[in-house]
Amino acid sequence: MAADQQTCQVEMFRGRACGRPLYDGEKCICHSEDPDKDSDQFNQETVRILRDAPGGCHDFTRFVFPAGWKPSRMDAKVAVYFDHARFLGEAAFGGFQFGQGVSFEHAEFKQDANFANAKFMTIAGFSH
Repeated sequence: MAADQQTCQVEMFRGRACGRPLYDGEKCICHSEDPDKDSDQFNQETVRILRDAPGGCHDFTRFVFPAGWKPSRMDAKVAVYFDHARFLGEAAFGGFQFGQGVSFEHAEFKQDANFANAKFMTIAGFSH
């Protein structure tokens, strides 16, 4: 098996492959469409992304957020990408601050999306 087949190959921002370890044999925990995936493990990875900003941004492109997702408070100093993301439960972004732009292009919200008191310091994209 080639090395790239042992990691998630879902296309992220700027066309790069995800590269995370496989969770379901095909995709990582973040891109797995399993509605019963381990919420704690998923939440730990989203916190790591918010803490470390790998690639100079917070990249949640094509993530499948489980119904149990509990976002930690976000005060993003770098760009944030939720392009093509799917939110299976409520998406609560109330009180978040997006400092360098945020994109929800082609995002899909299966339940309520709450942006009460969110601050968008620059552009916020919500098309499609």
